[in-house]
Amino acid sequence: MVIARFHVEPPGGSPQPGRAQLAGEVAGANPTRGRFSIVTPQVHGQVAELSIFDLSGRRVALVRGPAGRRLEWDATGHPEGVYLYRLRAGRYRSEGKLVHVR
Repeated sequence: MVIARFHVEPPGGSPQPGRAQLAGEVAGANPTRGRFSIVTPQVHGQVAELSIFDLSGRRVALVRGPAGRRLEWDATGHPEGVYLYRLRAGRYRSEGKLVHVR
């Protein structure tokens, strides 16, 4: 049984060349110092949405793009701390947390 799968990269690192990424997989560093990106599932004809929330539940960002692409949130200018994210594309849903540090 797999409970969780982690992928660790150096800060500012990029995904390993030739490595396929799964939908909902964080594509950059977490904790992040600036940009947080996540891979969206390939859902034909759908728009993917990445919502970012602070811990009080207030949405602080919404990023939209074609499903099957990477969505990226620029955390620059936001206070450091823990944020929650929700990824949607068609019927696909994924949630998680991210840490923004300076």
